[in-house]
Amino acid sequence: MDFPGRLTAGFLAVILIIMFPLQYIAGLNSENIDSIVDDKTHKFTDTIRDRGYLDKQMYEEFADFLDTTGDRYDIELQDIKPVMGEDICSLETKTGSNKKTMLTKTENTTRASFISTNEMQSLSVHTHNDEPDKSLVYITALPASQIIQKYTLPSFTVQANYSDGTNKSLSSSDYYITGFDASKTGLQNLTISYTEDGITASFKVSVTVTLIQKECHKCYNSYELNSDDTDPGCPYCNGVITGIEVNPDYIEVVKGTNLPIKVFGVYNDGSKKEVTGWTSNYNPERLGLQTVTIEFGGYGVDITVWVNERLKVCSVCGTEYLISEENCPVCTKKVVSINVSLKEISVFQYETIPLTVTASYADGSTGEIDDWSIDRTTLVPGTFTATVSYMGLTDTITLTVLSVNVIECPICGTLYDLSESPKGCPICSNELIGIEAHFTNGSNLVQLGTTPDIAIILIFRDEHREFAHEGYIIEDFNPRELGLQTIRIIYKEFSVTIAVEVVNMLDTITCPNEHVYYKNNDGTDPGCPFCHIGNGLSNISYFDITYTSEILDTVYSVGMYYFDEGNYVSIIVIKKDKSLLYRLQNTFFSTSLLGRKKRFIYGGEVH
Repeated sequence: MDFPGRLTAGFLAVILIIMFPLQYIAGLNSENIDSIVDDKTHKFTDTIRDRGYLDKQMYEEFADFLDTTGDRYDIELQDIKPVMGEDICSLETKTGSNKKTMLTKTENTTRASFISTNEMQSLSVHTHNDEPDKSLVYITALPASQIIQKYTLPSFTVQANYSDGTNKSLSSSDYYITGFDASKTGLQNLTISYTEDGITASFKVSVTVTLIQKECHKCYNSYELNSDDTDPGCPYCNGVITGIEVNPDYIEVVKGTNLPIKVFGVYNDGSKKEVTGWTSNYNPERLGLQTVTIEFGGYGVDITVWVNERLKVCSVCGTEYLISEENCPVCTKKVVSINVSLKEISVFQYETIPLTVTASYADGSTGEIDDWSIDRTTLVPGTFTATVSYMGLTDTITLTVLSVNVIECPICGTLYDLSESPKGCPICSNELIGIEAHFTNGSNLVQLGTTPDIAIILIFRDEHREFAHEGYIIEDFNPRELGLQTIRIIYKEFSVTIAVEVVNMLDTITCPNEHVYYKNNDGTDPGCPFCHIGNGLSNISYFDITYTSEILDTVYSVGMYYFDEGNYVSIIVIKKDKSLLYRLQNTFFSTSLLGRKKRFIYGGEVH
């Protein structure tokens, strides 16, 4: 063999030595994946059966697992509700005369139970293998504690640290701070947070907020403002007095009384504060004009004082008046309250309002007054709260204006307006005192399986009657029992009994389980459609199936889909020959899904 031939043979030998073991390993790996997928699908189905629901986390964890296998799958979900003949029968009992329509619906839905599994909806689960090269691990912030003034913001140097050991500095727009209030003083614990690629990291720091500092424009010392941000004044300047002021600077007093003045100290910071302990040369027993000097802290101010003869002080209002006057001139004219003699009064339309109003004066005297006013008229009938006024004082009464159409009920004595209550007395015409019951068709015969049509006659206190076709309850009635029955009709708190006779006027049959159904057109018995006794489906008439798209719509809209107890859940996972792993195996090792498991099907009854 020449050299090229030997080279080619050697190259093929190397290929066979390497490729066959790799092909065997690839096939073995695929079988292991199928086994794991089969086990996970089984456990996923059992979890739903045991819990009775499917939520977003459960579904996405299962889908994420399928994504990690390297293959592509379709997931089909089914919520299968077996509809029993008894359920249909129960619905028939409620619908009464619509039994034929329900039977037709049962036949149609029974045929629908044989829909092939291949016709069910499925949802393709797309997997993604892209993962970020690095991820956020934690953040740090400096300084860990700081002191700032009220209404200022703290400043931090924040650094993000990643899983690959790198880090970066963050600007103030990258992170956000919670737990900080610039308007509150004292120690505050803050949280600095930063989010990147769905990962949020936080760091705790502390900030002490102090009161606002202000510099005095006179002595240039700094001091703190009050907690409400008001200026208390410079504590270094407000202790130095520079003068005094007296208010008022002219007064008239009565002989023997003290000076009714206020003395203020003027301080170096420009503030003023009332002071005590001042002195003066005032003589309270000397009548006439006096120039009085007020002194405090080495400073003096002159004021003018006029001292009058002694006056009498009113014990009621405190007004000073001459002793020669018998009564206080203010109290004898000052009205302190008014009183209307009648608090409730009734008059007919267009009549005047007869009221007696008495005024009480400050000196204790009283007197009847005539020039009072009232805020209501008798033009409009009705009952009103009326306000009587005099010199800014008021009293209230209840005024009833009777309409010219008002009459008295002969039964209960109620006064009412005939134009507002054309039916009569608003009490007696609405007070129910009894009921009567009658058949609307004029006969007491009732078809087997139906409810009698009853008309209720309502009897009111004024003896008028009204019909009621609803709002009543029928008790002691069995629509499945032929013959005479005494039934009770209840309407509100009243009841009455009537006799009915249940007859079978239609061509129907009742089975041993008391299911009522119709004969065939030729008169033969088709058998009870609701029992299905003896067949392989037991009492199941059809299956009501909810498919993948509706189930997942509920999961992603409300967060959870519930399976009713007794329903059947079915999970079908179908493998697709479209993954990157399949293409690589098929290209280099000539392996694919051939000989591998393509469908993983599990299900069962929900517990």
